[in-house]
Amino acid sequence: MNLTPFNYISPCGYSKLRMTQVSDIVPNINLYIISKFLIQEFLYILNISNTKYYDHL
Repeated sequence: MNLTPFNYISPCGYSKLRMTQVSDIVPNINLYIISKFLIQEFLYILNISNTKYYDHL
């Protein structure tokens, strides 16, 4: 993804904040892996342990 437009704004109000993307850090990552990880983390943070949510991961 071209992140050039972020050079013209202050993301989150921080003028020196540099934007990046996950693929810059982990080149062979895919959306499925990222979404699975994020869902698990959100469920953990929200203290949701109901197995019906985990069945879809």
